[in-house]
Parts: sequence; structure tokens; C-alpha cells
Amino acid sequence: MKAKWMDIDPDLSGEFLERNRNIRNLDERRAKGLAMMMERGEWRQTHQGIAFDRDGYLVDGQHRLRAIQLSGTTQRMLVVSGLESDDAIDSGIKRTMAVLTGHDKPTCSTIHFCLKQIGDGYDISASQIKTLIETTQLGREIKHYSKFSKKKIFGSAPFISSVATCVVTNLIDRTSADKLFRDLATHNYETLPPIGKSLIKQIAIGTIEIASGHRPTNIARFIRVFTAANANLETVRISPAYTEQANQWFRDVIREQFAADPVSKKRKRFKVLDELAPCR
Repeated sequence: MKAKWMDIDPDLSGEFLERNRNIRNLDERRAKGLAMMMERGEWRQTHQGIAFDRDGYLVDGQHRLRAIQLSGTTQRMLVVSGLESDDAIDSGIKRTMAVLTGHDKPTCSTIHFCLKQIGDGYDISASQIKTLIETTQLGREIKHYSKFSKKKIFGSAPFISSVATCVVTNLIDRTSADKLFRDLATHNYETLPPIGKSLIKQIAIGTIEIASGHRPTNIARFIRVFTAANANLETVRISPAYTEQANQWFRDVIREQFAADPVSKKRKRFKVLDELAPCR
């Protein structure tokens, strides 16, 4: 077995890929994610590189090679040759975002959920998620509220992100939001405001169901509940028009909060709506 460092450009990458034994199907989305990291200069040299067996067939590294092609960059990688065909190769089990970022799973999942709402969740790297958690107000609020509950509704990404967006835009102060969140999560019915009691009733009768796929209506409800001015409303009523407006506002807040970070080179800066009428 031999190993050496090589500078691999798109042409050489193509030659190597022609020797692919197709042990695992090539995942273009995964390759695209790696390519974006290479384009942003985030790719680092590690012990993981490219491997060939004794017959010259590629047995490891197809996604890294494809990423080089997609990014049009040249990357220095360790190239190993002469492996036995049945030598143990990394099975490709992915480390979780929680492990890679050092932050808890609910926080990472909620950040990822927010990015998907604005079309950036598929090719996001661990370093970017870590940056958003640690350097943006929305990221910090999401981390704060991710610790409050593990229940299906109140520990969900739509709920946590809705509360966090209301706090960062001052629709409710953090102390009041903390109390309301805890009272809802523990079903502390006696201390809930009327609108909080209405939300609990809707959950009890199945109006709100995370698994149902109606996340836009859920987000609209959560935003309405966590707008301080709505505390004394007797019911959490939402219309299709309100749902659309509230979700547009929700996306605009996410864009505004994350705009200063290098999530997407092509993203334009969006302002939070001056009028918060959709949430009142």
C-alpha cells in the first residue's frame, strides 16, 4: 500500500472517477454540499482522501472527487493505492450537526428548519450553522428556547423558531416569553393568558399537529400567541390571508437576522417589515 499527497483538479478528478467501482451510489446533493464548502474556502486537508484497490479501482472518495468537478477548484488530498478489495473502507456514516458544531440537536435542527424556509437549508455546512448560533440574536434565542421542552409540539422547530422570531422583533419581551413557553409546555392552565388557554385546547382536540404537515398554519398560530398584544384574545383564530402574511413576516425576519452571515453569496439583504400588523 502506498500513500502520497496530490493536487487534484477537475480533470484529474474526472480520470479518477472513471475508475469508480460504484460500491455506493453517488449522491449529487451531498457532492454539491461539499462543492460549496470548497468554493467558500472551507475545505481542509485531513486523513480522509482518495483510495484505490490493487487493481486500480476507486474504492473511496467519489463524493470528494465529484465536488472538485462541481466547484472547479483544485484540492490537495491524500491518495492511497494498493488496498485489498475487501479492506475496510469508511462506510460513510455521517456525524451529526450536533457533534460537528458542539451545539445540541434541537438547536441545530431549528436553525436548519429556518434556513429551509428561505431556501438555504440544503447545502449549509456545520461551520455556518455554528456561526449563526453563536453570532446572531435569532441563533442565540433559538438555542435558549431549544432547552425548554422535548414535547412533540413545544420542542418542535416550528414552535421554537416562532417564539424566537417574536422575541428578536420585540413582539414580546424575553421574560414574558419564557414564562408563557414554560406554562404552555407544562400545561399550567391556571396562569396562562386567554390566548394560551385557547392554544392548549386546540392542541387537545387535534387542531395543531406537527406531523400533519400544516406547518404554515402552526407557525401563524404560534406567532399570534407569542405577540404580547394578543394575550387577552379568547381564541387563536387564523385566516388563510393571515397565515400567508404571518409566514411571509416569519421568513423576512429569518432573512434579516441571517443576512449578515455568509450563508449564501447571492442573498440580498431583506429588512424586517416596519409594520408588524400581520402578527397583531
